[in-house]
Amino acid sequence: MRTFTPTQVLGMVFSNLKSIAEQNLKAAVVDCCIGIPVYFTELQRRAVLDAATIAGLHPLRLIHETTATALAYGIYKTDLPENDQLNVAFVDIGHASMQVCIAGFKKGQLKILAHSFDRSLGGRDFDEVLFHHFSAKFKEEYKIDVSQNARACLRLRAACEKLKKVLSANPEAPLNIECLMDEKDVRGFIKREEFEQISAPILQRVKAPLEKALADAGLAVGDVHMVEVVGSASRIPSILKILTEFFGKEPRRTMNASECVGRGCALQCAILSPTFKVREFQVNESFPFPISLSWKGSVPDAQNGEAEQEQLVFPKGNPIPSVKAVTFHKTSTFSVDVQYSDVSDLQAPAKISTYMVNLFT
Repeated sequence: MRTFTPTQVLGMVFSNLKSIAEQNLKAAVVDCCIGIPVYFTELQRRAVLDAATIAGLHPLRLIHETTATALAYGIYKTDLPENDQLNVAFVDIGHASMQVCIAGFKKGQLKILAHSFDRSLGGRDFDEVLFHHFSAKFKEEYKIDVSQNARACLRLRAACEKLKKVLSANPEAPLNIECLMDEKDVRGFIKREEFEQISAPILQRVKAPLEKALADAGLAVGDVHMVEVVGSASRIPSILKILTEFFGKEPRRTMNASECVGRGCALQCAILSPTFKVREFQVNESFPFPISLSWKGSVPDAQNGEAEQEQLVFPKGNPIPSVKAVTFHKTSTFSVDVQYSDVSDLQAPAKISTYMVNLFT
């Protein structure tokens, strides 16, 4: 038995991807650009960089997956306006999470206006709903408890995922599994309407990230000119219906739902590389979380001796990469804490790191 950390496992994945790329290109692959979810914290971002190092890769930049999608969408468009901004909403609903990004396009550039997300709303949640539905049904009809058998659980989950895909294109779908458990063959059947009914609690959460993205961008629904959907779970008809009702227009599928992030990362890597000639296209990325500095101030405090002072350095939506200078007037060694100003959207502690600053003589 061996225990691996998530960083080591991701390093294995990167190593495998690296070998696939090298076999196809017949050349060494070192420099790369890696797509990450918009909700990743600083700790997770550094873990991704560590995993890339384990695999022998040199990441030039981490790019948000929705930004990579926007880049893959905009760089090939020749009809972007010179002055007026074209606002496009990108909705990415994958296997595990939902991410929304609103980007403003002009000729030769894109600017990220807002990010939002639901880190636990994806295709696997719909699989789980079907799994629990049929588990209960089989317990009643066949007197078998699937939850007591790990292999039966795996087989039923795999069957539910296939069933979900069939329901995306058909109004009803059967489920048949031979020898699921206790040598019993099981049969099931579900209509799309019933699937939507049992999935209602999940579907109700789709609107919240859409509303938040619009609010953060300072736009009304009518200001969004186009809606692009990507991600495996975006093929579910009920999700498309919610998006259509919310934006008042039919979402478009002009991009490959599964490859757009990888394509955007490759384009960003080519832009950063001196080796390749790419069309001039500027990407103005933004950071989704506010970051502040805190330190012990010189103003005395009755209880602590020195009062804690805090300064917001990178507000929400701050362009990245960016550099800011902060000047401290101190006479002795002091420490500065870097932290997230608002942790309501994060599943992580506020503190990022602490820096000890020594005086120079």
